[in-house]
Amino acid sequence: MMHRHLEDAGAALGISDRLNHLRSTAADSDDLIAFCRNWLHDQLEPDNAPSDIIAFGSLARREFTPASDFDYLVVAHHLDPRPRGPRDLLTTADRLRSEMAMQQGMAEGSEVPSPGGTKLFGVIVSAMDISERIGLQDDTNHDHTRRLLLLEESVSLLQPERHRSLVTTILGRYLDGYAGEPKHGVPRFLLNDVVRYWRTLTVDYQAKVWGNAGSWGLRYLKLIVSRKLAYAGTLASLLTCSDDEPATVEHLVDQFETPPLARLAQLHLHLADDEPALEALSTALTTADAFIERSSDSEWRERVKRVTDLSSASSNPDFEEMRRRARELQAALEVIFFDSHALASKSRKYLSF
Repeated sequence: MMHRHLEDAGAALGISDRLNHLRSTAADSDDLIAFCRNWLHDQLEPDNAPSDIIAFGSLARREFTPASDFDYLVVAHHLDPRPRGPRDLLTTADRLRSEMAMQQGMAEGSEVPSPGGTKLFGVIVSAMDISERIGLQDDTNHDHTRRLLLLEESVSLLQPERHRSLVTTILGRYLDGYAGEPKHGVPRFLLNDVVRYWRTLTVDYQAKVWGNAGSWGLRYLKLIVSRKLAYAGTLASLLTCSDDEPATVEHLVDQFETPPLARLAQLHLHLADDEPALEALSTALTTADAFIERSSDSEWRERVKRVTDLSSASSNPDFEEMRRRARELQAALEVIFFDSHALASKSRKYLSF
């Protein structure tokens, strides 16, 4: 089901009937997560397994559609005494793609698309590398991206308690950087790494464009809609930390267990009586619903993939319509974060200099 923060925001903003596609994909995603957990438990003996299978992307955001990829990692929490234990787990996770396809009602022999060829996902990684390498030379793009995505949008398919423990450890590392004094208000150390991830994501996107223009239109729309919304949802969780109370690991763990769009939706509680900001939040949430509706349509996806650069965009009405919605989203987020009574001063302080 759709997260209660989204349901509450939809009711408060009077847009519940305009969030039906988010509601539907959330229910489908929850069902698919439950299916994956049950199937993996039938295949494995997870109680004592030192490793976990963690899903990212649209499944973790509760926005999974039949066109979605299955982005996952095998995360090793401890050394496995079985020589092939982690690799067998990786093979099992890959087999899961065909089971997911059948569960989704896809044609026989189909598979949910695998992670891309960058080796960011679909590999075995160490929990220690993710939690301890924050900053400096050893914090590679891959480690940094995995760490931030593990916080922003991840779900355990095998070991939920180990996953929560890893998230708790990572957040504890971020809050441990204040010379023993409890951190009140916005946790700047964590916020800076979140901003760094967003900037890295946009730079890496442009680098990919240089090397390969294929499917540019769809990748561009994902960046300026769904990826931007995930970033905004994380900013919402951090910028609303109270100046009067210490930031706690427990609070942040609860926040990051909430899907990004629901984290953004909870801002309606902070924007009370700020009509322009509430209207902007309505625009952000309904844009998210519209993007889910369009991207669930395989024919729409193929049409926008034909756009290879902005010079060819004007002849593609599907692309142009969603780019218009993305511009409205950008304007709405600027109102929420830089014009609202609740967030403007913090956004200027923490997001500018």
